[in-house]
Amino acid sequence: MKHLYISPHFDDVVFSCAGKIMQDVEAGIDVTVVTVFSKGDDSYAQRLAENIRALDLLQARGLELGFEDAPFRHSAYCDFRSLILEDIAAADAAVVATLATQLRGLVCDLSIDRVYAPLAVGTHVDHRLCFSASLHADLPKLSFYEDRPYALCSGAVEARLYQLGARPDPVAENHTWYRYPTDIAPYLQALSQMSYVQQYLPGGEARVACFDLISASLEQASEQGYQAHFQHYDFGQDEFSLAQRAYGAYASQQRVFVGTFAHNAEMSVEYAQRIRAGANGQSLFTERYWQLNEWNGCVKENNKQQRAGDRS
Repeated sequence: MKHLYISPHFDDVVFSCAGKIMQDVEAGIDVTVVTVFSKGDDSYAQRLAENIRALDLLQARGLELGFEDAPFRHSAYCDFRSLILEDIAAADAAVVATLATQLRGLVCDLSIDRVYAPLAVGTHVDHRLCFSASLHADLPKLSFYEDRPYALCSGAVEARLYQLGARPDPVAENHTWYRYPTDIAPYLQALSQMSYVQQYLPGGEARVACFDLISASLEQASEQGYQAHFQHYDFGQDEFSLAQRAYGAYASQQRVFVGTFAHNAEMSVEYAQRIRAGANGQSLFTERYWQLNEWNGCVKENNKQQRAGDRS
């Protein structure tokens, strides 16, 4: 068996999927992590070296596709608002098709059996491009991982799923992840405490404007819509310790992205306790992966009715 993990940047898959990769390797599965946006300034040589060290710890292979990271690719991506909240620049319209073609070729060349792509929690433009390209590429047994550290923010995964128009699989037993965000103040408060927000959106009028955009985006779900269900993977102390070592390889990202790795570890434990409280409140380290299936044509009207009912 061969699994492919799609990483927008050098650290995304390791931060998000270290436990699952360890489980795959233990099961004898060949794991490849492909980094899509792997070009930038001179600092990217260091970031590549960090990625090699992290993947060596996890016993996974790394490949790079050589697309330019957003700020180096287009001048439109110059701040938090443009990177996270605004529509993808027209200049990037062709990236989805080009990336989808390359991903299909990679899956064929490597004889890949299963693919993991970013759900684009946090909505960074490069993560959204990878999400869209993965859908368009018709990849085998495609699942979506929760992008960390964005997903560690309480309410962030729910916000992303709602923005996508995702609804529970009607035959699934656990629908507790779905909730209409009638009061998103707790989510915005949690978001304001995230290290990457404090670094790139420290406060003032710019933060107020961006948070207003987030509120507006949650007023209505996407008209596309997906039927969604998830699978948990729980891990113990040994896996947690190795994951922390792999995270620590990305020293250049510590301050601006995760604050400190100790704080990131605390948030990982809190996240596991939060999402597994109903089934296994003792889980030390948890990852969650999603399958998305498009709704049939009649569901759009049902979505509108659901939203109206939620507001009443």
